[in-house]
Amino acid sequence: MVPSKFVLPLALTLCVVALIAGGGAAAADSPVALDDPPDNETLGDVVELAVSMPENGTATVVVEESNSDAYSRELRLRDASGDGRVTLQINTFLGKQGANETAVYSVGGGDTVRIEEQSGDRLQATRYDIAVFNGTATQDEPVDTASAELTAPSAGTVSFATAPANATDRLTTAEAIQRGQRSGWVSQWNRPSDREIDGPEFAANDTVLIELRVGGLGGSLAASSGTNDSERFFSALDCQNASLRLEVMDGLLIADDPIYITMNWTDVAHVVPDRHNDSYALVVDTDEADLTQSANELINAGDELAVKLSVDGEPRLRERDDSNASPEFELEKPEAELHTDGGSVPASYDGRLTVRGSTNVAPGTALGVRLPGTEVRPTTVTVGQNGTFNGTVDTESRTLSNTTVVLTGPQGTVLANASVEQPSLTDTEAPSTQTSAETTPSPTSGPATADGSATAAGTNATATNGPGFGVLTGLCAVLFAVLVASGRRRA
Repeated sequence: MVPSKFVLPLALTLCVVALIAGGGAAAADSPVALDDPPDNETLGDVVELAVSMPENGTATVVVEESNSDAYSRELRLRDASGDGRVTLQINTFLGKQGANETAVYSVGGGDTVRIEEQSGDRLQATRYDIAVFNGTATQDEPVDTASAELTAPSAGTVSFATAPANATDRLTTAEAIQRGQRSGWVSQWNRPSDREIDGPEFAANDTVLIELRVGGLGGSLAASSGTNDSERFFSALDCQNASLRLEVMDGLLIADDPIYITMNWTDVAHVVPDRHNDSYALVVDTDEADLTQSANELINAGDELAVKLSVDGEPRLRERDDSNASPEFELEKPEAELHTDGGSVPASYDGRLTVRGSTNVAPGTALGVRLPGTEVRPTTVTVGQNGTFNGTVDTESRTLSNTTVVLTGPQGTVLANASVEQPSLTDTEAPSTQTSAETTPSPTSGPATADGSATAAGTNATATNGPGFGVLTGLCAVLFAVLVASGRRRA
């Protein structure tokens, strides 16, 4: 038993220990915290900082330059929406320009942010420390911390994809592009890692998707005016003294006299941003944008079009060299090749004509198939992801002698043609004309069995293998004869 003189000191000691432990647990289990804070962002983009807190609660965020007092902001966040979370958006494009702090730091969803203290004018490419405090008491230790690096924008990359002509209205969102690729009517992205030096080749009049994966444009895009992403994108380029052009490359130009085609919002049907990947997909109708040889006198057969993006006079896309893939593409005349046997497309005995081959037109394109001079109805074949097509034409067993199969593109232009070879009915090649159970069952025959033989209507296929009698019927007949003979002997 503990002596009474030790009871009071022991009790006080246990209370102090409990209070200290309780205080540490409260700090460790604080409801205020950073949710998946960023680690590396590009200066010029929008940085998102998610802070969880009690519903309708308050938290304080301090952003300051690491190892320096050149820049510091103390921000008071309040969860006015009552969902227990406030997402702070930092527009580093406006921040590097020294814009109004209410434009640099903002929140959405009905929540509020207020600038309490600030020092320094502009964000720059360096590392920043982020500290979060419970409520408004910044004199205490922060309940959560993080560090994020703002890096200067680097040269971006260009990727390409293609879709059928007149498909721009179906490609207005990143999800729509992804669905088209999964469904097979939009080609997969031709990434720089997928090609060596030369860029891809597409058919003129098709829809071309040009993906610019370049950081540092998001903040300008978010701050720009416009009714849609396309207008905001080109407005953002105007704000940064930027330009988007296609340089016509024919290998004969001198460096002092390049030919450029300026791209603006009237030439690009849609700009589809994907802010998580710092990418912008430009959906271009090559016919409407006058990028075809027939529509633009600056473009000749065999010319390549190099994508050029500059911001404040500085190139923002990787240039072609020995180590980088080319940011170029080429528009060619639509072409196709029919696969033939000895120069002809063979028809089968059952009156079917298989039309297959390859083409440079976009996947998902429906190519017309006609047999002029016949009553065979026109049909279509669809181009697959790998540029091939394969379809069957039902000729309804019509004679196809001296017939040609014609393959046409979306605009009705002839892409390829070949003669049709009618099968010759020789004794060794032609199907038998004799009536058999396999090809022409008699009116009293039932369905064919697995081996092709026919069964009598209404009978069991496993009981009709004897010469007129089934096995069971034959045994019954023999037994009946024996019984009759036995009865006669008794008589």
